[in-house]
Amino acid sequence: MNEMEEKTNFTVFAEDSDFHGVRQVTRANNGVPRRILWGLMLAVALGVLVYNTTQQVINFFKYDHITKLDITFVHELVFPALTICNVNKHRRTALTPRDILVMGPHLGMTDQYINLTHPEVYPENWARTMFEGTDWAALNETYKGQEYDLEDFYERTAHKFKDMVQYCRWEGNTCEDESWEEDYTHYSKCYTFNKAGDHPLKKAGSANGLQVVLYDESDEYIETDDSEDLGFKFLPHSPEEPPFLKEMGFGLAPGFHYLIALQQREIKGLGNPYTECEEDHKTEYYSNYSVPACRIECETELIYEECGCKLVESPGTHPVCTDKEYDCAENMLLEIEQSDMCLCQNPCHAIQYPFRMSFLELREATVEKLRKEHPIPNSLTA
Repeated sequence: MNEMEEKTNFTVFAEDSDFHGVRQVTRANNGVPRRILWGLMLAVALGVLVYNTTQQVINFFKYDHITKLDITFVHELVFPALTICNVNKHRRTALTPRDILVMGPHLGMTDQYINLTHPEVYPENWARTMFEGTDWAALNETYKGQEYDLEDFYERTAHKFKDMVQYCRWEGNTCEDESWEEDYTHYSKCYTFNKAGDHPLKKAGSANGLQVVLYDESDEYIETDDSEDLGFKFLPHSPEEPPFLKEMGFGLAPGFHYLIALQQREIKGLGNPYTECEEDHKTEYYSNYSVPACRIECETELIYEECGCKLVESPGTHPVCTDKEYDCAENMLLEIEQSDMCLCQNPCHAIQYPFRMSFLELREATVEKLRKEHPIPNSLTA
């Protein structure tokens, strides 16, 4: 096919095309100026078409979406699990001479020579009896070669439920002890109300929720490397999530009456490619994925990789750290907390419990009344 035939075929195509601008460019009788003008308009139209098409493709792959917020009023809500911890991990009077010999230096309670680092904060009689009345060299020789049970140490020295929770009412009735369960966290043994999620709430108001009086046992506090506060940490959370008090907990100081108004917020997010939330992520130690579950599992595995053991409060079947491995595990935990290790994505579906909290100082008369009803020597939190 020669050049003349190709040009004729294109002209025939242009004349028959519905793209009208093309025929105006190819018609010889239109004249050069007119054909140039049509050519420019055709080029501009094609440019606009390509630009708009490109923008639409780009917008499509941005996966923009609409966030919809619905406020729903229901007749019944599942009350959250509520975990409460004393910020003091180990009770002073529960410590044995061997506990102090083995764990005192690790905790920072004593120096390497078994001298109290802060003797001024302890009762003089207790310090004299425990430290002046104990032959540490003989005690060390007695237990030489015997394994120290760190799990037993945590169990024996933790604050007891009956001492910590002096008063509990749910919907106007006395709480059953079965409504509370033990939970180990980085604050040692804590106590969780409604862990099973079987306490629905039908009415709002302080008289219909949970009421507790807490005793801080401040006379039992010991000075350690990480001790700063006096009181409690608490966290309302979904019964499907483990408590993560150290990072997410809120403080309660003794001597005050706290009023806490809770809401339930359910989040349902679009997964990939619209957001980066976790849809089907499986956890090894928990039945449901959540940020706390992910963080706890990540910490557990990193500590095991570094130290060959797990902390007492960590889940799983790894061996619990011995007293000799304790420092390695605690140092690794501190490194994890202060770094970008263990970054976890939010789940696509989550139930949250945002709250507002206010407080009033308890009157002296009220404190005295509570002390008579619950014979304890020190401060209270309601």
